[in-house]
Amino acid sequence: MKYSLLLALLFIPVLAKADIVTDCGEYSLKGVVRGGVGISIVVNEKTMSQYTITMPVDLQGQIGAYLDAAISAKIVLQKKLTPVKGLANKIVSIERRVPDPLNPEDTGLTLTKKKDCEKI
Repeated sequence: MKYSLLLALLFIPVLAKADIVTDCGEYSLKGVVRGGVGISIVVNEKTMSQYTITMPVDLQGQIGAYLDAAISAKIVLQKKLTPVKGLANKIVSIERRVPDPLNPEDTGLTLTKKKDCEKI
C-alpha cells in the first residue's frame, strides 16, 4: 500500500502537465526521435500525455541523424492539431540533449510564437 501511494505521488506531476496542444505556431520541444513507418519526434514518451509529431519526407532527412536520440528542437506547426499528434512543416533548429530521467519536466512541448493556421 505504501509503495502504491508513493508511485502515485511520483506520477502526479507528469499527469498535471499533460497539455493539449491545439494552436498553430512555433514550438520549442524536448523529446526523442523515433523511426518506424516514418521518422517522428515523440514528446512525453510512454506517458499518458505522449505527443507524436510527424513530418513530410523532406524534413525527415533533417532529423534522420538523430534517430533514437534525445533532442531539443524548435519546429513550426501550421495545421490544426489533434490532442495526440501533429504535423511539422518546418524544423527551425535541432540539437542533441542529455535527458534527465528523474525530472518529469525534462520533456515537453511549449508554444513560443502563435501563428494563424493554414486553411485545409
